[in-house]
Amino acid sequence: MTLVDTLRADAPMLLVLFPLIGAAIAALGKVVPRARFTRYLGVVALAPAVVVLAVTLRPLYAGGAPAVYAVGGFTMEPGITLMLDGLAWISSALIMVITAIVAVASLPHRRFDATYQFFLLMTAAGMQSVVVTTDLFTMFVSFEIVAIGVYVLIAWERTAQGLLASLKYLFLSSVGILFFLLGVFLVYRDLGTLSLLTITRGASASWTPRVAASAVAALCVGIGVRTAFVPFHTWLPEAH
Repeated sequence: MTLVDTLRADAPMLLVLFPLIGAAIAALGKVVPRARFTRYLGVVALAPAVVVLAVTLRPLYAGGAPAVYAVGGFTMEPGITLMLDGLAWISSALIMVITAIVAVASLPHRRFDATYQFFLLMTAAGMQSVVVTTDLFTMFVSFEIVAIGVYVLIAWERTAQGLLASLKYLFLSSVGILFFLLGVFLVYRDLGTLSLLTITRGASASWTPRVAASAVAALCVGIGVRTAFVPFHTWLPEAH
């Protein structure tokens, strides 16, 4: 198997792993505070992920099968399976582009140090995990990773406006994730699974319309608050 084949096969995991490795190295900035390289990790750590996206583009859009990665080799529940298909590729590319722009824009400013790079890359890794996961529990964990990073990044400059916006996001996102967990509960109670692939195959036969609507509504509210879908976007202008 060539390097390109390996990158394609492991693409879903690598898209999450590279930002995590960069975040781990950035954490060393606390140990070696004078290490200048940590300020560039936001850019350097994303470069390999861009390569992964480049080598998977053509197979995905030429009719090839999605790249599927079973974490730890466990293909059955409760194992974690990650999948990169066409829609996930677009979402992943947008995450990488925006994160890279933010990382480059922060380079001239000393206040965006290694700690900042750590939270930026952790947020990127969490968003990538949301995109490629195929089960609701891993999605919940991924959203929480994103939330921790976003709390800190919003309030990074410690202005009164930033701290207030961060606190507002904390409250609203906490309420939103409760709705998400309610949706997860309804799904697992009625279907006995959290796998999105299994849910799409078995939902029509096992769910009553009322319960299905309640579960989907709860999940949409939870995701909507975390990702600022209209009309759950009220925290976003203040955060920016």
